[in-house]
Amino acid sequence: MIVIRKGRFRLWEGGQGLVEYALILVLVAVAAIVILAVLGRQIQNVFCDALLSLGRNAPQVALCDAPRVTCGVSSGAVIHNPVSMEIFVTDDDGLEGNITVETYLDAETTPRIEYHYKYCFPTGDGPCGSMNLSHGSHTIRAIARDREGNTGECTTTFTVN
Repeated sequence: MIVIRKGRFRLWEGGQGLVEYALILVLVAVAAIVILAVLGRQIQNVFCDALLSLGRNAPQVALCDAPRVTCGVSSGAVIHNPVSMEIFVTDDDGLEGNITVETYLDAETTPRIEYHYKYCFPTGDGPCGSMNLSHGSHTIRAIARDREGNTGECTTTFTVN
């Protein structure tokens, strides 16, 4: 808007500060969205771990209904034959009789299925069995399913030397 004062033209910049604040708010919102997109799963895991540690007294949160699955061999590990890996599963309903764990080696389409705790690759339901694998890189994927149909999974890639 142009304002004329004492014979001079002058631009009125009254809304400039408001526009700058709006731009800062948009920038902060975009940064928050990017951070949550990158770290959202880790934040969810920390939240669900805290709830699960409270046990049966914890409030029911749908976000944490899926089983939490951890592979017993870390990605990038170098291991020797025979290969054996325990799969650790935590669920808000408890373990016994509620969880089924399917494990897949590399590109297999037929899973090895464990119905009772102690979940292992290649076999379990008690002491973990073992299996000789060819030398080189291998990937194991474990999918845990609870009785409500919620699933959780872990994937690990390791090298057999």
